[in-house]
Amino acid sequence: RPGTRTRARLTRLVELLKAAEIAIAWEPTGLLAEAEAEELAASLGVTLARDPARDDLPPGPVAYGRISSLGAGGRVRGSAIERAADRLADFSEAYVVIEGDNALRAAKDLRGLLGAAQNGAASEEDLDEDEDDLDEDDEDGEGGDFEDEDEES
Repeated sequence: RPGTRTRARLTRLVELLKAAEIAIAWEPTGLLAEAEAEELAASLGVTLARDPARDDLPPGPVAYGRISSLGAGGRVRGSAIERAADRLADFSEAYVVIEGDNALRAAKDLRGLLGAAQNGAASEEDLDEDEDDLDEDDEDGEGGDFEDEDEES
């Protein structure tokens, strides 16, 4: 919640993390209004992460975001991936977490759309290799470590 105590705790956490000299992306959830989130992120010196399928992203060279499906066991729609690709096209780098039963397919589609926008066309071979890399740890078809990470996030 957007209270004084929460802001103080978040400020302290960011101070502790900055000692590691790593870039920090923050995705606010809950009741924090967008304008408040932008102001707080700026004051903390962190990058604001948003859902590129729903929201405009803060300007800069790198985008951070999370595309979420609706409900447990939900799927990310193709139209959401297309909106995200449009919003991500002008960034030189993007780090996007995709949640949903079809996350792997959605990631492949997003990379394909962004590759087509930036490079003329991404080859299916490159995209298939990426999918194979992700599938190597998932021989049982249950999502492996990726599924557990999403549930804890």
